[in-house]
Amino acid sequence: MAPTPRRRPGTVRFGDLEVSVQTTVLAAGAIVWLGIVVANTGGSGVAATWTNASFPALLLVATGLVRSIRTRLTVRLFLLGGLMLSIALVGAWGFERVVSDPGATSRDVVVPLMEETLKLAPLLYLLWRWRRRRAQALGASDVLVMAAAVGAGFALVEDAFIREAVGWARTLPLLPATEYAANGFGERLIVGHAMWTALAGATMGLALLLVGLTLRGFVIGLSGYAVSALDHMANNLSNGGHARLLNDLMLRGRLPLYLFLAATVACIAVDLMVTTTTLPKEPELKAPASAADPTGPAARFAFARSRRGLAFAAHRYDRTSHEARGAIRPLLVELTAALAGTHTAVQHRPGPVEPDAPDQVE
Repeated sequence: MAPTPRRRPGTVRFGDLEVSVQTTVLAAGAIVWLGIVVANTGGSGVAATWTNASFPALLLVATGLVRSIRTRLTVRLFLLGGLMLSIALVGAWGFERVVSDPGATSRDVVVPLMEETLKLAPLLYLLWRWRRRRAQALGASDVLVMAAAVGAGFALVEDAFIREAVGWARTLPLLPATEYAANGFGERLIVGHAMWTALAGATMGLALLLVGLTLRGFVIGLSGYAVSALDHMANNLSNGGHARLLNDLMLRGRLPLYLFLAATVACIAVDLMVTTTTLPKEPELKAPASAADPTGPAARFAFARSRRGLAFAAHRYDRTSHEARGAIRPLLVELTAALAGTHTAVQHRPGPVEPDAPDQVE
């Protein structure tokens, strides 16, 4: 019998499966988190989980031909969304200690602003952390999906308890996390946290890819956040002329839906244009023939993601100033070398992995 391979640092082994400690901790936390929700809300918690998880899943499918991020990143962001809800609950509790009147208009303004900001915090942190490298290889659809995942995770617990307490009204087809509900001004559409955050992410992604960090880019990037925050306020406000005006301005919840659909189509269209027209038609930048690649579809998907990332980075390189190109050039060289190396590895691959070699999961 072949000796068991040595465990890599920072990983945990389950039989032949090697998993990173970070993934193990996240998985354990998710099981506890979802278990508590379901234990307290029963079937409502199950319904809230699948309805909210279906939204980023739908976007993952819709953007499958243009994304450069992995599915597992969206899962992690979904879990981070749940963490941000916990922080929002603490913030709302603190604000209510200052403003004790439950009918105060300030509550219906400050709390939505706080929640919409907190939902974007994980995304903004990653973009800042990746600003010198990985962010240069992101497309508009990547930012859209990342934001949607955080928003969906944020919504899960809140929706579970709403479903448990008062039920859930009719929804839009394919978007079960939405809801038609009545307020003081008649029926309105509540698109929900996931779509509010996705709209903010879509405009941010388009601005970063097409305009960059300019004044115009900030205006475009923040436009989705502004609409989402205003619609969130309109949903919470229930009386007064200003509340009616804001509800009418938001078309009773339909404006963010229309803008989200338009922004999503724009993200996919722009990313498709960039990924199909930016790179030269060199053989090293084309996916290896499936017959020559014994690792199967997974390797081809990874190659396609890397190629899209290279296209997004090249697009930014072509559109930026001469001084700023120095920061993107090393990433272009690295991604190009990796893609070319894939072809070399396929041509000289000795054969399939030995049966007793463990699977690797980061």
